Amino acid sequence: MIVISQSGEWRRSYNNNEIALDGTSSPITLNINLEKYIWEKEDNSLHTSFDSTNMTVDGSVTLRGNGYLKVNNTVVNNGSLIIETKNFVIDGTLTGKNVILAKGSTLTVGMLKASITFAASDKNTFNTLIITNYAESGSLTLNNFSPYDKIIFNKHNNIHLQWGNDGKTIVDQSGAVLANVNFARGYNRNNYMFRGSVVEVNSFLAGSMICTSQGDVAVEDIQINDTVVAFDWKNNKDISRSVVWVGKSRTMVQAELSDDEAGWPVRIVKDAIGDNVFLTRTCSLRLDTVYFLRTDLFRCIC
Repeated sequence: MIVISQSGEWRRSYNNNEIALDGTSSPITLNINLEKYIWEKEDNSLHTSFDSTNMTVDGSVTLRGNGYLKVNNTVVNNGSLIIETKNFVIDGTLTGKNVILAKGSTLTVGMLKASITFAASDKNTFNTLIITNYAESGSLTLNNFSPYDKIIFNKHNNIHLQWGNDGKTIVDQSGAVLANVNFARGYNRNNYMFRGSVVEVNSFLAGSMICTSQGDVAVEDIQINDTVVAFDWKNNKDISRSVVWVGKSRTMVQAELSDDEAGWPVRIVKDAIGDNVFLTRTCSLRLDTVYFLRTDLFRCIC
């Protein structure tokens, strides 16, 4: 076993070993940085990952950086573990005390037996939790869940999620409770939507008003076959359109790429483009890679 009790870089010599992170004397931070190995041709390169067999955490420990770290078996958190790395994978089980996801981190874990707290996020960061073996994880405890966070249950299987009757639990199609959710202040279940196995923020925030034939209606109350007012940009006039179901799509963020290429969602906050331009005065609009905007058509729809 290798014991690490000082801050520093994660080293390749740690690979294929059991790791003990000891922050009991003083907090430690481990930087997990991308390593690039040059092949025979200078224009070809390969990023490789770090890995260890098992890991224990004592005291205050922070994992940080853009590199790839995989633990093949178990992580036992006996202290305070903060994850700030974008690519931390635990093939086995994460157990022990509460773990904090912060600063746009992504944690992929097989079986989750520890509670997760999403640190306060801003519009530029998204914390993501992926549970690949949710069936064996039991009922999870997720704290401070905000619209800037995402949860994915077993992304390779066909499951369908929904809120429980209390609005604070996530259940699957059989009614089994997968998680108990404590929302960040000011948010509730209406701020989120389910896409199969994914829990994420709604494209329109709850309360956004949509102009319909019956007046302004909150977006969460819009139903299929409702008539909404759309803008015909070719003829420069408002027209009426029926709401229809056109299917669903999925996109995957490639976190290892730069922000402008990775495919992260973009949130346009109110008045960001101009006073009362394009967005309503009281909401934000979330866009992902399936959207595009024509900036010459921005208009007030308030």
